[in-house]
Amino acid sequence: MSVVLHLICGSVAKHLESVNTMFSYIWWIVGFFWVSSGGQHLTQNAPRLYWLCITFLAFDVFFVVIFVAVACVVGIAVCCCLPCIIAILWWGNGGGGGGVW
Repeated sequence: MSVVLHLICGSVAKHLESVNTMFSYIWWIVGFFWVSSGGQHLTQNAPRLYWLCITFLAFDVFFVVIFVAVACVVGIAVCCCLPCIIAILWWGNGGGGGGVW
């Protein structure tokens, strides 16, 4: 019974994650269009909603920049440190020669 419940909860969680991702993409497109097409009109008629939209879009941009920067740092670290790790493993293996296959 618990296995079935676990599978159902996992399926629901994955479905909700997909819905959240799609909502985020739609909000990104609609939000930028909304802010860029009617900025002056929105600041006069609905200033709180306008600034809420700007705040959410700014958070999205901030997190995208952070995630891209972290991905670049990890990629550079792997590229720079992988030869060192291979050299350490090679040296720890006794110079790499004479292994039994």
